[in-house]
Amino acid sequence: MHSHIRLFCCLLLASLCQHSLAWSSSPPNFVFIMADDLGWADVAFHGGNAPTPRLDQLANDSLELTQHYVAPVCSPTRAGLLTGRCWSRFGITTPTNSLALPMDTVTMPRALKTQGYDTCLAGKWHLGSLPKWGPNEFGFDHSYGSLAGGVSPWNHRYKKGSFTFAWHRNQQLIEESGHVTDLLTDEAVNWLQSRGAEPFFLYLPYTAIHLPLKEPKQWLDRVPESISGEVARHYAASVMHLDHSVGRILDALNQKGLRENTLVVFTSDNGGSTVENNDLKYPDDNCPNGRLTGNNQPLRGQKGDVYEGGTRVPTIVSWPNKIAKGKNGTPVQIIDWMPTFCSLSGFKPESDLKWDGTDLSGLLLNGTKIPDRAIYTAGPRLRASSLRLGDHKLVTHGEGESRTSELFNIAKDPGETQDLAKQQPERFQTLLAKLKEYAAADRDSVAQAKPIDDSLITAITKQTLWSNRDGKSRTWFHPRVCMMPDSDGRPIAMMNLQEIGGSDYFGPVHWSASSDLGRTWSKPQQIPSLGRKPVSGRDDGLMAGVCDVTPQYHPQTDTVLALGHVVFYKGDYFARKEQLARYPVYATRAKDGTWSERKILKWDDPRGAHIYSNNCGQRVVLPSGDVQMSFTFGPKAEDRMVAGVRSSFDGSELKVTEAGPALHNPVGRGLLEPSVTKFGDDFWMTIRAEDDHGYVSVSSDGLNWEEKKPWSWEDGTPLSMSTTQQHWLTHSDGLFLVYTRKDPTNENVMRWRSPLWLAQVDVRRRCLIKSTERVVLPLVGDGVNDPNKVALMGNFDVTNVSPHESWVTVGEWMPRDGYRGDVLLARIHWSKPNRLPLW
Repeated sequence: MHSHIRLFCCLLLASLCQHSLAWSSSPPNFVFIMADDLGWADVAFHGGNAPTPRLDQLANDSLELTQHYVAPVCSPTRAGLLTGRCWSRFGITTPTNSLALPMDTVTMPRALKTQGYDTCLAGKWHLGSLPKWGPNEFGFDHSYGSLAGGVSPWNHRYKKGSFTFAWHRNQQLIEESGHVTDLLTDEAVNWLQSRGAEPFFLYLPYTAIHLPLKEPKQWLDRVPESISGEVARHYAASVMHLDHSVGRILDALNQKGLRENTLVVFTSDNGGSTVENNDLKYPDDNCPNGRLTGNNQPLRGQKGDVYEGGTRVPTIVSWPNKIAKGKNGTPVQIIDWMPTFCSLSGFKPESDLKWDGTDLSGLLLNGTKIPDRAIYTAGPRLRASSLRLGDHKLVTHGEGESRTSELFNIAKDPGETQDLAKQQPERFQTLLAKLKEYAAADRDSVAQAKPIDDSLITAITKQTLWSNRDGKSRTWFHPRVCMMPDSDGRPIAMMNLQEIGGSDYFGPVHWSASSDLGRTWSKPQQIPSLGRKPVSGRDDGLMAGVCDVTPQYHPQTDTVLALGHVVFYKGDYFARKEQLARYPVYATRAKDGTWSERKILKWDDPRGAHIYSNNCGQRVVLPSGDVQMSFTFGPKAEDRMVAGVRSSFDGSELKVTEAGPALHNPVGRGLLEPSVTKFGDDFWMTIRAEDDHGYVSVSSDGLNWEEKKPWSWEDGTPLSMSTTQQHWLTHSDGLFLVYTRKDPTNENVMRWRSPLWLAQVDVRRRCLIKSTERVVLPLVGDGVNDPNKVALMGNFDVTNVSPHESWVTVGEWMPRDGYRGDVLLARIHWSKPNRLPLW
């Protein structure tokens, strides 16, 4: 008797634990792959004309959910997935660039992180298209792709306007080359390959096959000949490209030995579309003209509709040896995945998260029937909605007296061709009442986002020009740019740069050029006259090199003036104890591209006996052709001064003609590296100092300067700046400063030289406007606990390159980690044309 009881108890315990035993030793990983605008019959396993062998095989080996519902359009589906709630609870029923979710929302990645999961999003976010509303703010450890919606495949731009620049990595806008589908897959594969022992959640929302489409030749060549028409072939190629990419993800899981313990979901965010491919709302990417060929047959409707064709999408669920292969026709919805993943991970909410979704783990693992419930769909702008209960579905359009409603039996009529409203009035009224009940809970969690400001800056994007963080190449430094016209008047960017191998240890000065606004650059070539030369009268090997070179185009003579100053070396080392008097030197670049010999900018003033220099300073070319700049100078190393200096320039000789009164700051070496710009009727100078401040001064003539004032915010709070240069970013409608400063994230970084910031100047009060501050280039690494691995960015340059764009260029370096670093370009995108002349 007792043995029978023990056997019964064991069987009961086994039954109760059969879900948990499957993953009790290790919680499952989750990979959620979402196609964009993929229609029901766009895949070959539903009769599509484009081959999808990897998806076909996945469907054959896995469980297909044949009645899986999503929202009619993209942002709502994404909100539903990540919250477990109907998207209309957040007031989200259309694609949105504003903040979609309250910032404190318990999202799927946030929940999974409490269970020890690593989280990554590689793809389209579209729940808030500004970096401050990006995926990292909602629980993703790593994020990459489009902050906004679908982007052009090659230039990665979203629609024209405030959110055009949306391509990012961890909410830093970046510039990259490559096809969007490949870039997203590469990022996801690399992230998977870097996984350790922790469980993970990878969310991979592709932009394929969202417009505008333009596929690589290698995929167009594989499209079956039976498919004709340019857009139709690009559409098929995009589907095939997507299929191959899903295969790459599965292969990466297998290669890492993760496939057996990873639950993979493949689905789409809404039905297929047939709108114009080359949408003129997008910046031109040379995409083909014609209508998309989305196929939702035999279902009715398409993207944007609450009919089946807009909301019922191909869906595959795969977990080897855990989820049996086959097909399941239970109606399920995108909002079910958060409760499901949370259940499988062991997450238990501490409070009611108001999930509308249902835990599907029993259905998936054992085929257990889930309780009857309604599937509620709020359509775009709530102008249409639907509610499915059992086999029947109510569809409504319009509001009030103009509202029309239909009733369909989806089990018998999946194409929604026969309206049963009049034949089944009781059921019709029941579903109307149920729909009203579900809709009553809408808009209970609407995000309260501040209005998007009217800043002159719409976006800042990052591009890596030369890479050497791995130490396998050269570390280029002092990358400074000027714009000049070519023979046809088109803008050419010309950069000076030099290698760095230690503190103040610089190689010869080189130049590189770009004729496509910085997308590509020529191989750096040495400027012969700006290398190292033996010091006259010395036979001990002392050499005079050149550093801190800043080029500037001189339109009156059609030349480039590259001005720096001397620095002395002996052998492979900076001659720290043998630095002779330091002075400015320059070379000029003629219209034919030839460089002049090295020349000295002479200044016979005893106050510059030890040093006089423009350092890395910005200068202003006056209408007369004279060059307005400032010198830092002093008769000894300490207590240097700054003063305004005007020089004549005839295209060959630069001569000091006048110098103004000096400004002083007797702390350390004094005042250093002054930069000058002209804004409105005044000249502005920003100055590096050694008393934890930077200083600003204003002059009406560039020679006679007001008493300097430490940089501060509007309330008078000074900025902590540790002996590092600042430079001007000048727009016709606003003046900005680019700088480094102390911040809680960089307190142990040398001189707080990362990240790089900018803020707009209050020109009346001579201060910075705190609300306008933003990061130009972020700190990478840990500036508190591991500062030696943080690349410094204290030497940089600012250049206006077109009416729509300005650049900040910087050479990173890690002085305590092999002097490694990249050359970075940050593009400042203007909301209004900059009317200042380029030359």
